[in-house]
Amino acid sequence: MAFTYDLSADGDVLVISKIRLQIGDTKEGSGPRPDGSNFSDEELLELHSDEGAHVKRAAAAALEVLANEWSAHAGNHKLGPESETFLQAAEYRLQAQRLRDRYGHGDGQATAVAFSIAVKPAGKT
Repeated sequence: MAFTYDLSADGDVLVISKIRLQIGDTKEGSGPRPDGSNFSDEELLELHSDEGAHVKRAAAAALEVLANEWSAHAGNHKLGPESETFLQAAEYRLQAQRLRDRYGHGDGQATAVAFSIAVKPAGKT
């Protein structure tokens, strides 16, 4: 699994670096995934390709992946809706939605997806 981050580069390395910058995945060995890992260069290039070679849409797709991973992680640990893990997933989803609202989707459609969370303090109904 390759990891590159160099904003002074060109070509694929610059594309990967720009996506990493957008999603907060800039330090090797300290990534945004629940287990602390980074996206691989190959994964980011695949997202870039899937999103029509658009950096911001690829970043949105990566944030969607993170939201899904953090959501699954929260469920595996049964931490509940007020946990930091659950809120992490919600924040990644919100960030992804902001990019989608601004830059659209890879298939050229700007389809909006609604997502909302009501978090109540523990013990409140």
